Amino acid sequence: MADGAQWQTNEALGTVRMPKVGDDVELEAAALGSYWVRFKGGRALKAHRVN
Repeated sequence: MADGAQWQTNEALGTVRMPKVGDDVELEAAALGSYWVRFKGGRALKAHRVN
């Protein structure tokens, strides 16, 4: 992320393509302090911030 934040998905990427530097990433707050992360309009995955 531009601010130096690092995120980790809570589930296997499976068929989701790994994001590349500069790709658009959407973050949306979910329940219990977790987040949904979506790479380039693909399927949303649960994630949490590492740092």
